[in-house]
Amino acid sequence: TCATPAVSPPAQVATGCMVSGLTNRTAYVFTVMAHNAIGASAASAFSTAATPLASLALTLPAMVTAKVGTALNLPLAASGGSGQYGFVVVSGNLPDGLSLQGAAITGTPTTATAAGTPAMVTVRLTDTGNSNPATNTTEAAMAFTVDKADQTSVVVTSSANPSKPGDDVRFTVAVSAATTPSARLQSKAAALPTGTVTVAGNGATLGTATLVNGSASVVVASLQPGDHSIVVSYSGDDNNAAAQSAVLTQTVSATAVVPTTATPVPSLSAMGV
Repeated sequence: TCATPAVSPPAQVATGCMVSGLTNRTAYVFTVMAHNAIGASAASAFSTAATPLASLALTLPAMVTAKVGTALNLPLAASGGSGQYGFVVVSGNLPDGLSLQGAAITGTPTTATAAGTPAMVTVRLTDTGNSNPATNTTEAAMAFTVDKADQTSVVVTSSANPSKPGDDVRFTVAVSAATTPSARLQSKAAALPTGTVTVAGNGATLGTATLVNGSASVVVASLQPGDHSIVVSYSGDDNNAAAQSAVLTQTVSATAVVPTTATPVPSLSAMGV
C-alpha cells in the first residue's frame, strides 16, 4: 500500500505514489480508494496486472585469455528483467574458432591474437519478456587475447639406426599442436604448425628444413662412427610456440660391413681382353 495527497483540480491524472517491497517477476493488481474528512470511498475495480522487474544487467569479464587448440566455454552472466534473455554480438568479431551459442561463447580458438592487440567485442542483452524499449536492453564489452598453443609436440625418427659410416641418414620430423588425445581432439580445427625445424647432432647443426603439412626431413651423410645425440628445434609460428624434441641417439657403427664371401674373378679365355 501507499498513500499520497490528491492534486486539485483533478483535470488529469496527476496523483501517484511508489509501492515498495514487491517481489521481482511477480504479477500484482491494485485498487484505489479516496479519503477525506468524511471517510473513505469504495475501492476501485482491480487494475490490470503489473509485474515489477529488476534492472537488466550483463556482467562480462574485462579480459578473456584463451589458447589456440584449447576449448573455451564462457557463460554470459545476465540478471534482472523477466529472465527471458537473448544475446547478440553487436560490434567487433570473436576470435577464429569461437562463436556465440545461446548464453555462452564456446569453441576452440584456431588463431592467436597479435601481441598487444586483443579482440574487442560488445555483446547486447535483450530481455525478450519485457516490451518496454527503455528498459529491455543493455550492453557490455570485453577483450579476447588468444595465446599460442603451449602443447606443441616435436617428434624425430631416423631412417636407419644404427647406420654405417657414409650412409645417408634421413631424419624425419613431425610437429603437432597437441601431445594428448584430448588435446588433439580439441585442436582438430587448428591449422597445422608451420615454420622451420633445425636438426642438431651433439650440439652442431646438421640441417634445416621447412615444414610442409606439419612435417619435414633432413638428410645427413657426414656422421662419424659413434653415438650422436640428435635434437630437433622447432621455430614456432603465429599460433604455435617454439619447442624441442626429445633426444634421439643415432648410432653409427665403427666400420663398414664387408661381405664375408668374395666374388671370384672369372678366368680369361684365349680370346679374352
